[in-house]
Amino acid sequence: MTCTKRSYATQAEADEALGRAIAQAKRTRRGGTSYKRLNVYRCQQCGLFHLGRGNKLVVHKPAPAPKPPTPGQQRRQQARQSAQAARQAFFADYRQTLEFCRILIDREIARYEALGIPKRKVVQEAERD
Repeated sequence: MTCTKRSYATQAEADEALGRAIAQAKRTRRGGTSYKRLNVYRCQQCGLFHLGRGNKLVVHKPAPAPKPPTPGQQRRQQARQSAQAARQAFFADYRQTLEFCRILIDREIARYEALGIPKRKVVQEAERD
């Protein structure tokens, strides 16, 4: 079904025509400020693009300011932060313990070598049988 309105095949073509219509309305001052409500839409009958007027004036509102956190959110955030700090402290202590163990093992190996004690060979379970 075809429409009686002026049709445009693509969105870009309709946007270009919209720009021309708005420029002409501003230049000639015909139609008052109704050019602000002009928009491009796809017709449900023919599937092509048309220019039309929206009933509502599009008002771009600024984004609302972020809300302050509630006491419950603050309490949960503090609990998460304290748990994370505890994990990090535990991991730091664990790493320090491993470093001490490595130092002690290196010293023991050096002492065995100084005494002339041969190194022990590690036997895999498959080799034992």
